[in-house]
Amino acid sequence: MGYSIFYSADGSVYAVNEPAQMNTSASVVGKDGAVIWRLDDIPVPSLESGGSFPVIRVYPTQGDLHLDYVAYRLASEEVERLDNVLLDDTHPYIEYDAPEADAFVREDNASTPVGFPLNGTWTRSDRAGSSFTTRFRGAFNVAVYGVLRHTRGRLSLNYTLNNGVTETKNYFDSTQAANATKWSFQKLYEHTFPRDQHFKNHKLEVTLAACTDDQTFYLDYITYQASDHQESTIPPSESDIGGDAKEASRLSDDDRGFSGASIGAIVGAIVGFIFFIAVSFRFVKLRRRQIQKRNAAQSGLNYREFT
Repeated sequence: MGYSIFYSADGSVYAVNEPAQMNTSASVVGKDGAVIWRLDDIPVPSLESGGSFPVIRVYPTQGDLHLDYVAYRLASEEVERLDNVLLDDTHPYIEYDAPEADAFVREDNASTPVGFPLNGTWTRSDRAGSSFTTRFRGAFNVAVYGVLRHTRGRLSLNYTLNNGVTETKNYFDSTQAANATKWSFQKLYEHTFPRDQHFKNHKLEVTLAACTDDQTFYLDYITYQASDHQESTIPPSESDIGGDAKEASRLSDDDRGFSGASIGAIVGAIVGFIFFIAVSFRFVKLRRRQIQKRNAAQSGLNYREFT
């Protein structure tokens, strides 16, 4: 596999064409969520000096490239319509609440025989009544991804949207065949908002309703698809839930609430594009940025290759 990167830091166009070193080690081949390639230290342009955002093209040099999804960190919090915003389990926009301080445990470098959680981390709990919450503005849908282990016991979660109706999902009812070596990475919950709620402020609260015997809940990440341009992913305040979503640039300091949180929907400055491959080897793109037309003209690339 090879890659090309086109960018303009100050008005002068630069291009790099290099082979991409694939991760094909025995420890990752055939496993879900394995990182097969990543690119770090992507140049951050000076737009005031005539720079343009980097454009990356990835192409197979031999054989077939089967891609699951692409994820990247932003230099700002700005999102566009149809962007899929991803909150990893470690993100400060996810608030954990539990009766005991140790009810939620975060694990780094986590793995299973069949795959890896996003960024190698998950947050787990086996305490009924433990919960976590996230708030967001303007979305078509929201989804929760996690890991299930097919051990003995019951596991069910309550999902409450906008402090309203609660939906209960039962994952194990204690009648399943216990198999501690069987793991499943999957979408645990998804809600599509009706049209009249696309441009509202939302809150999702997830509560561990039942967790018995050897069962444990593992949170991997949360995603939502932006319904409109937003200058920031800073969550709305609790009092604004259900109200019209508004640009974060127009929020007061009191509204911001999460001002101490790190910048970026996935935190921080541009770190790089990360490619993941799953067992099913399907083409899916998790996070899309709309690229300006003038950048496409400069590079001559067809950006639809990333969709």
